[in-house]
Amino acid sequence: MSVVRVAALHDLAGHDAYVSEGRGEQRRDHLADATDRLAPGSRADLSREEFVALGHQLAREHGRRVEALGIVVAWSPDELSIDSPVDLQLAGDHAYALAKRLHPHSPVSVVVHADSAGQHVHAHVAILNHNFETGRALTAGRRHRDVAAVNDELSREQGMRVIEPQPRTATRAAAPFDDLLRQRIVEALAHPETCDWEAFVATCAARGVEVVATSHEIMSDARRGKRRGDASTGVTYKALDTTGPKRRVRRRKASALGAEFTYDAILAALAMKDTQAEREAERESSATSRARPARERSELLDTMQGVLLRGAYAALPGYAGLALKVGVTATRSSQRLAAQRALEADLVRQHVEAIEAEAARRRPRSASRSHLPPAAQRHAEMDRAVRQRGDRGVGE
Repeated sequence: MSVVRVAALHDLAGHDAYVSEGRGEQRRDHLADATDRLAPGSRADLSREEFVALGHQLAREHGRRVEALGIVVAWSPDELSIDSPVDLQLAGDHAYALAKRLHPHSPVSVVVHADSAGQHVHAHVAILNHNFETGRALTAGRRHRDVAAVNDELSREQGMRVIEPQPRTATRAAAPFDDLLRQRIVEALAHPETCDWEAFVATCAARGVEVVATSHEIMSDARRGKRRGDASTGVTYKALDTTGPKRRVRRRKASALGAEFTYDAILAALAMKDTQAEREAERESSATSRARPARERSELLDTMQGVLLRGAYAALPGYAGLALKVGVTATRSSQRLAAQRALEADLVRQHVEAIEAEAARRRPRSASRSHLPPAAQRHAEMDRAVRQRGDRGVGE
């Protein structure tokens, strides 16, 4: 049975030096004896020098920081022996087949080691971070679970044992440190004094969170939202972890906490916060400006009323006192004229009401005759006319 470990290789030359000669005293001994660590089964698509040079060139031309994908495949000592050249060759063939099944269009280098302290056979695989079919960097087949799945598939095909995955019996607990860090950052961002990046860093520091920003230049157009030559800023947050049994300073990349904690997202949140503050200030200013004229008129009327009541206009100097006196006189004349007109209107109304009352008083007698027949009404009218002239009635 075998296990795998996956890592990105940023320094291909350093990786090649380690897998070939080792480090420290081991490296000095190999260099002095003109030997290396390569065991049977080691192979590569290019020579060591060509492989390293091509990796540097591709990374430089495309602006990539990762030069190759590194994979280590290790076998149990009871399955492959470091003393068997056949087993070492089998390890090299297995590692090369694994790399080609994952990335068939990328150059591969495999170095088999038999000098580990644990006495187990293992192979170091380097796959250049370039797909010569698409011209792009490696995409799929970079995560541990993807590599492990292909490795298990090859092991079954070759009749090797495979470590079967065990069902999970418990769910992973939430990361309390990450939650605490997020909470402190959100509180710092929402603080009223946090108006720019410097204030944000200071407010985080007051809550025990150190903000480390690192800027670098984009070297490739492949990055989403960025172009070659643009500046990009990465952020790391540091804080004392008091949630576990051991107190220690831990760090988290902004992208690990969430997209809303990155440098660009924080700047966008600060800009939105500033815009909202400006809008609130404009609304308050608009409400104040609308209320000011009414308030000023009210204050002016109150002042003039006090002046009129106290007769303070006499104390005003020059034309101001004269103007105010004329205004007061005109106001009083208008008030007297209005009162006189109201009185006249009231007298006219009373006279009209008296005439209407007299007419109503006489109207019932005439109305009583209206119920007589027409001939009787004419006779009554003639009789009344005769009496008014002093003549005798018709019947006499």
